[in-house]
Amino acid sequence: MLDVESESEFEYKFEFEAVHTQVAEVLGSGTGEFDEARLLEELPAQLHLPERRVKAAIAAQAGDRKRNVLVQAVSLLRQRKLDEVVKSLNNLLACNKVRAWLCPFSSSAVPSPWNGHLGVM
Repeated sequence: MLDVESESEFEYKFEFEAVHTQVAEVLGSGTGEFDEARLLEELPAQLHLPERRVKAAIAAQAGDRKRNVLVQAVSLLRQRKLDEVVKSLNNLLACNKVRAWLCPFSSSAVPSPWNGHLGVM
């Protein structure tokens, strides 16, 4: 029989696995959309997890996916699967939206009002 700490530790890991699954679903949908309210507010509340830890997990997952998604998009482009390229690039955009939402004050090469570089188009 498991002791109380082990049970709560297991539940905590299970809940974070649910977060991982939800984030993978959103970032891999091919739409380029990132539902901030659902992932950053509703999900932590539903699972009774600290919002700060959930945000860190989401940011880490988005960062890990970015390189793979870009490589996948290039590969699909070489294969001339243009519809799949668009989906991969939309997934890349969703990953970038996560970073922009969670780290608005980080420096970036892209001009934006958040990092003090207001670029003129």
